Amino acid sequence: MLPEPVTVASLSIPNTITFEQWLDTGRQLASTTRDLGFMIGDWVNHGREHFGEQIEMALEQTGLDGRFAIKAAHVAKAFPDPVRNHALSFEHHRAVLRLPRPEQLDLLKQAGDKHWKPQKLREAVVQRRYERGDDFPPDEVDSAMLTVIVRAWNRATPKAREDFLILAKACNGGVIDEEKVYD
Repeated sequence: MLPEPVTVASLSIPNTITFEQWLDTGRQLASTTRDLGFMIGDWVNHGREHFGEQIEMALEQTGLDGRFAIKAAHVAKAFPDPVRNHALSFEHHRAVLRLPRPEQLDLLKQAGDKHWKPQKLREAVVQRRYERGDDFPPDEVDSAMLTVIVRAWNRATPKAREDFLILAKACNGGVIDEEKVYD
């Protein structure tokens, strides 16, 4: 007899649901979202182990983003279930991937204790790698810094954007003296 296939259900919410039940459902959805990268990675790794060359065809047929699925498999393999910090997301684990295991676990613990978002953890990883003297390919540094600047710009108020442009222009695109920013 064949095992039951895995099924993915749609969300059906009865009209009689209480607020607490509805909130618990939201928590379950958040947990699933947090762990989805691991689920995809575990699925890919299982497929590689049991179905070999068919993984490429499977990725095409599922419609999963192949690049993401391969990265997810790498993260899932690097952090098998017993090593995962289940209070943190897949993205948290992905952020520490380039560090040695003791540093990975240390930063994941800090992220959990201090409730860091993945971006804050990525910044801590870059800082840790910088302090260790790791080499950063120029495109990696530029790409990471550009992302941070764009995100800060997008969160800024129109007034803060105007002030920033004035500061950037005043220093001719050089270093902005932070002491003068608050004068």
